[in-house]
Amino acid sequence: CALPICMPAMNLSAKKQEVPTDPGAREGVFFGESVVNLPNGNSIKHGGVDFFIGHRFPEKVFQRHSAADLFGFDSSALITFGVRAGLTDKWNVGLSRSNFNRTIELSSSYQVSRQHDGVPVTLQVRGSIEGRNNFIRHNDPWIGYGTSLQVAAVRTFANRVSVEAVPTFAFNTRDEKIGRAHV
Repeated sequence: CALPICMPAMNLSAKKQEVPTDPGAREGVFFGESVVNLPNGNSIKHGGVDFFIGHRFPEKVFQRHSAADLFGFDSSALITFGVRAGLTDKWNVGLSRSNFNRTIELSSSYQVSRQHDGVPVTLQVRGSIEGRNNFIRHNDPWIGYGTSLQVAAVRTFANRVSVEAVPTFAFNTRDEKIGRAHV
């Protein structure tokens, strides 16, 4: 060895080992369990955990001084953080907390079908209940909770283009005594 440090000889003829991958890890064009704020039909696998942080800017994007306010970016943000876990390969549960009215959301989703030969679309059903003020009523006649049901239908073409429809049904979103919608 002519160098001061001797390196062991490397076996260049060794076969390259293939790293096993989950075939559902890249399904169509969507990664993860949601696109922006909508479920995309993908589920978290059994034992998997997904931590997330989301934010919204409540100011109007296009108004008189939009450019000076960086199109709503200068407004205060509404932050949500949460966790989702896969109980099975098709069934997930989630918990999240927002600083908007101290809202807590409990959710669950079930992947009814997954697109493959003979099955034209991926279908997922998601239900949730959310309560403001951490689900605690403080002398307020409206308990401050709402439920929702979503059905995500996704069709992927050649793993390059995906089309998604997510009809959403929301219940108990108004305080009828006051007559205003709660956001």
